[in-house]
Amino acid sequence: MAIERRAHATWEGDLRGGAGHFDLTSSNAITGQEVTFASRFEQPGGKTSPEELIAAAHATCFSMALAGVLAQEGHPPTKLETDAVCTLGQTDAGYRITTMQLTVRGEVEGIGEDEFESAAKQAEKGCPVSNALTGVEISMEASLARRELAELPAELAVGIGRALVVVLGAPKLELAVVVANRPGGPGVAVERHAGAPRVEQLGAVGPGPAELLVAVAEDDLPVVHAGQ
Repeated sequence: MAIERRAHATWEGDLRGGAGHFDLTSSNAITGQEVTFASRFEQPGGKTSPEELIAAAHATCFSMALAGVLAQEGHPPTKLETDAVCTLGQTDAGYRITTMQLTVRGEVEGIGEDEFESAAKQAEKGCPVSNALTGVEISMEASLARRELAELPAELAVGIGRALVVVLGAPKLELAVVVANRPGGPGVAVERHAGAPRVEQLGAVGPGPAELLVAVAEDDLPVVHAGQ
């Protein structure tokens, strides 16, 4: 069964001096949204444009397609955030949508960067909006989300060689590696450990014989493993 969605647009006046508005008539989610020549070809000024709407449609469609691909592979995403940049440029044939750039960051358990990028490429090929934009150069960047650098209280900065691993309390286990003697105090570079369930408390892993200790969780209990 074909799925139809409808919109209605009205334009009054000439191209440069006139103005228009549109309604999303299937959902009524947007009504009376104004569009002008300036909002499309100069500065938005609080108004939208066809290209911005296409960018929103593409970002949304691609995110849904990627969520479907990841779920089919057994790794439903926690969150996907997609930015789309639609470029309108002048060509020998007149103004054309020339490029669309997609950038997606995902929070997905149990996969690495290569697997995520592969799923994103598959999703882009199957995305209905991507397929509707035949003739437009579409580029894509895909990466798994990382936590930003955070600060670790000095009392927890127990040195073990050159590094320290701590377990951060979170819905899912995260690892933090602290480089000792960092200028300005210890810092924590956080990476998600996809293979572990969750840990409830924050705690520093004590000194050990190895330079780097890795904490994982088994049945919600922290377990320390040493690695060189």
